[in-house]
Amino acid sequence: SSSAIGRISEFASQSLGNTSWAFAHLGLRDQPLLYAIADQSIRLLNSLGAQEMTNIAWSFASLALEHSPLMAALSSAARRSMSHFEPQNLSNTAWSYAVFGIVDPPLLHSISAQALRIISQFSSQDLANTAWAFATLSVCNQPLSSSIS
Repeated sequence: SSSAIGRISEFASQSLGNTSWAFAHLGLRDQPLLYAIADQSIRLLNSLGAQEMTNIAWSFASLALEHSPLMAALSSAARRSMSHFEPQNLSNTAWSYAVFGIVDPPLLHSISAQALRIISQFSSQDLANTAWAFATLSVCNQPLSSSIS
């Protein structure tokens, strides 16, 4: 990871998302690298797409590596670009915040609103993850719950 950390400023948004996802997928909790990814992600926040934001949030949650400034920054960026989020982006983002117990009403409202627009595109896994996330956070969104059921 020292090679990647030394060159983190060269990482574009997709590289950040892919690298964090790869380490999480392999269960490699390399805190120095992941914190470097978090810092670079915050610097490149405006260039992160829905997939990169989702992958980064999912990676940190999967590895139980909380980074509050990152999660706050991702929330803000996600709310601004929520219309670009696909079902898996929505469900995995909600899941990631629920893993940390982060109740972020503006983010959850944005996720709900976008989910309601595209609920017919959700897979069974997307529906389950979204329901689990909202229930875990004790957030009852009646329109979303009705649409999921």
